[in-house]
Amino acid sequence: MRWSPHVKDTPDSEAAQLYHFDMERIKWLRFFIYLTDVDTNSGPHCFIKGTHRAGAIPKYMLDQGYARQSDEVIYKEFGKAAEVEFTGVRGTIIAEDSKGYHKGKMPNKGDRLLLAFELSASTFGANKRHLIRNVRVPQFLEFSKKYPRLYQNFDFT
Repeated sequence: MRWSPHVKDTPDSEAAQLYHFDMERIKWLRFFIYLTDVDTNSGPHCFIKGTHRAGAIPKYMLDQGYARQSDEVIYKEFGKAAEVEFTGVRGTIIAEDSKGYHKGKMPNKGDRLLLAFELSASTFGANKRHLIRNVRVPQFLEFSKKYPRLYQNFDFT
């Protein structure tokens, strides 16, 4: 859970209130669920359209690694119009490819509480084979033979 109270007058890098991108895994999808009502003043989640696509972030920015970027730098590179600000009532769900530039906007009035979790390829980086025993569905075995790359880390008996 991420609690963002209105306590500072400048964005806090440690609270992810400056633009950044994530690279934890090869493929993942992150979900944010608002546990409080969120408007433009209470710290909405923001995303820069299109920056999750391959080649969208310029090399000079990628070369900085996980460096946080100010709004000014982001707007200069992508334009203010590319910014999407997600407001919503408690229970609003945002699904995001966080390889793109995103942040939690600094609250200037009110607080924001959200729950964040991600779905990812859990076998990334692992050189491990998985054994699935007693496969009783012939169609599954046919499918695994038809699409061997999908099941390259699995052995069936």
